[in-house]
This record gives sequence, structure tokens and C-alpha cells, in this order.
Amino acid sequence: MNQRLGRSPTREDLSNMVRSSFLVSYKSILIGFGLALSVFVALLLPGGQAAAAACAVPSTDYGTVNGLSVTADTAGTYRIWTRMAAANSTDNTYLLEVDGNTCFTVGGTQVPTYSTGAATRFSNSTANWTNKTPGDVVVSMALSAGSHSIKLIGNSNGVVVDRVIITASTTCTPSGTGTNCADATAPTLSSIASSSVTQSAATIKWTSNEAASTQVQYGLTTNYGTSSTLNASLVLPHTVNLTGLAAGTLYHYRVLSTDEAGNSTTSTDRTFTTAATPTYKAGDVNQDGIVGILDVSLQIAKWNQTGGSLGRSDINADGTVNILDLSLLIAQYGT
Repeated sequence: MNQRLGRSPTREDLSNMVRSSFLVSYKSILIGFGLALSVFVALLLPGGQAAAAACAVPSTDYGTVNGLSVTADTAGTYRIWTRMAAANSTDNTYLLEVDGNTCFTVGGTQVPTYSTGAATRFSNSTANWTNKTPGDVVVSMALSAGSHSIKLIGNSNGVVVDRVIITASTTCTPSGTGTNCADATAPTLSSIASSSVTQSAATIKWTSNEAASTQVQYGLTTNYGTSSTLNASLVLPHTVNLTGLAAGTLYHYRVLSTDEAGNSTTSTDRTFTTAATPTYKAGDVNQDGIVGILDVSLQIAKWNQTGGSLGRSDINADGTVNILDLSLLIAQYGT
């Protein structure tokens, strides 16, 4: 949905604008105006690229888009590209304000014009993308990680802007809707480890260098065969709890994470072994590792009882606790 900065946007404009496409990623960000964004940056700019102050709002209201909030996961140097068109060769800029304290004037004579009444202002045969100011200075910035706000302010009558790309690439020039400059770098995974391994459970943890999803594949061989439930939440630290495992068994596992741009990384194979089921000698009724007076007391508590609730007191498993069981316990007493 294009936003024409020739008037103040109506409620219908904003409702339509939220249907614009949106791609956020570690390397590049595609912004459709009106969206609740999730990636942008604080900036530290060389002189001449932006005014270190809020944008001075024109006396004529050409339209403003407020309430855009974005967060950068990773610091780096980025370029800003805008897809825009102008009604004529002189009214061809708009203002981009960052965090209320930095203002870019974007556009200039390089911005293509569109015909009055044109059905579309953006065509594949026209280079509607620009990353220059009217003074032909490249709009770029050093970005720090964190959440920031942006505002789009109309500066000329009839200027149309429908998306902005912030990309770490210094060589990619957007075309079409700009997806050719999208993130193509998969997450880097580190600190992959198993912990809290018991007879039937284990915890797998790792870290990704950008926000990504969480999943573990595991099994008795490197064919794995079982996957944890995919957690599609985009996070940096990852934790998966595996349950229902067999005791005393070697398990193979690998971890998988996918970023918001759809780039996936799968780790190499790793293993862990679940704890073995402990074995207890006959007569160790309470299973504390030694046959003693506590075991005698527990056996006496079941004396002459029958049925299926006798537990380890019924040492010979004949269905009753009697002198035969006591004799077997005494034979192991003190060991």
C-alpha cells in the first residue's frame, strides 16, 4: 500500500498500510509504512548526512506517519534505501526522523516522477529506489543494537513512499519490492550442550547470534527420528527439555534454529547418555545401598501381609512377607 505524503493519512490509509509487506532480519530490514516494526537502530552519523535534531515539520501539512517502533539485534553499519516517486521534478523529498533527534531529508532529482492519474507509481522498468539526500550524499549510519522510533514526514506535495530498506550490504541495490537485498545469512549457533541428564530426561541448550526459532532432533542413531516441538518464538538463548528417554542409553542429537528471514542452521551431531537404572541387592528394601535395621523395620511392617503392595519386602516374590523373606534379608545384613 503506497503512502502519498500530499495530505494527512486517514484512518483508512493506516488500516490499508498495515497490510504492506514486512521482512526483518539480521542483515536487512524491509519496512512497509504503518507497520508496528521490530528492527531499527540508534545512529552515529558522519557530518552532512543528517541533521542532529528532530525534523522541522513543514508549515504545510503534507502528511505524517507516527508510531513506528523498531529494534536492532546486532550493531553494524547500515544503508537506508527508500522506494519513492514524485509528482514532478522539484517536489521530490520527504523527512525521516529517528528517535526524535536525527532527521534525514531523503530524495532529490534522482527520484522518478509519475504521471497524473497513473494507476501505479512504481514499475519494474523504473528505478524508484534511492539512498541519497538532495545533496547526493549516501544515507548510511552506524547502528547500535536496541529499540528505536522512526517518523515519516511529508516534505513536498504529491510525494509517494511505500517502503524503506535498511541493509548492511554496501553492494546490494534494491529492485522491485526490495527483497533481493533480504537477509541471506543463517544464524550462527554456539555453546551447544546437554545438561541435567537423568534416567529419562535431558536438557539441551544453545545460543544463536540472532533471534531465531528453537528445535532439537534426537534418537538412537544419526538418523535421529524424533523432533521436539518447534518453538517459533525468535530468541537468542535456546532451551529444550527432552523427556520419555530410556535409561542407560546413548542418544544422538542436533539443534536447529531459523531466523525471521527463513535462513536455517543445523548443528553437527552430538551425544549424551542417560543415567542407568540402579540395581539393588536383595534385602535392601529402602534402596539406600545398604541392608540394615531400616530394611528390617520396613519388612516387619509388611509381616504376614499378602497381595500386590508388598514391594521389595517380599524378597522371594511369593506374594507374602514371612520368615523366608526375613532369612534372605538377614543373609545380606550389613552389606
